[in-house]
Amino acid sequence: MRWSGLAEWSERPVVVVVDRAGGPLDQLAADPDLATFLNDRFQAWFISPEAAPPPLPRRGVVFTTPEGCRLAGPLEPASADAWIAAANEVLLEVHGGAPGQAWEQTPSWTALSPPSGHPLRLGCAKARP
Repeated sequence: MRWSGLAEWSERPVVVVVDRAGGPLDQLAADPDLATFLNDRFQAWFISPEAAPPPLPRRGVVFTTPEGCRLAGPLEPASADAWIAAANEVLLEVHGGAPGQAWEQTPSWTALSPPSGHPLRLGCAKARP
């Protein structure tokens, strides 16, 4: 699995994985089919539970737009196939023009220290109501 950091930014949707190193989600992400699928279609971030700002879960998978708007999650897929199925649903929304949803609680993305001018600092400005 190729994890990227905040300094590496792309226009692709983001899959945020909150887990401990070697945890169940981290192990699933090592599945070759899942890793290839996610690497080809998403920007992937791995965040430890201690560093995950609210409203991210203490463990789980969240899909966001490049601006940080929630597309799906938090999820805890039980298998690589379940993860791919959930990600395919997200891609259908993205390719259908879904702008994502605002979070119930404003994300504390700044706790992750995105660089100045980073899209996450938009605070999900393009979200649907």
